[in-house]
Amino acid sequence: MKKLFLACLAMALAAGCSTTVPVKGSSSTGRMHFFGAVSAYSNKTGTLTVLRNDGVKCNGNFDLITMFDGKGHYKGKGLFVCDDELSGPIELIGMGKYGTGTGRLGNDEFTFIFGPNVKEI
Repeated sequence: MKKLFLACLAMALAAGCSTTVPVKGSSSTGRMHFFGAVSAYSNKTGTLTVLRNDGVKCNGNFDLITMFDGKGHYKGKGLFVCDDELSGPIELIGMGKYGTGTGRLGNDEFTFIFGPNVKEI
């Protein structure tokens, strides 16, 4: 079943499709929480759009630097920028529509998860 899903995902990417799933995360200090969506596109790029608990919107763009490594994993790196001018790097690793990531906004490090089953708290 897992191989069938990966084959379908690979065909969708080759056909020019995109995938969008929920994302949520928080800072290591616990001061910042966010919820939104992460999207991946067939051209090996993606976006991360979230709303923080303080009402500030943040957007990230990333490039998938490793698509399929023989196990179905991928990695991405990019930049996260918020409306309050905080910005910083993001990195993610995933398999199919599920994954995790890390980043930094100002002095706050944060982690996030994404996938179809992610729900806002």
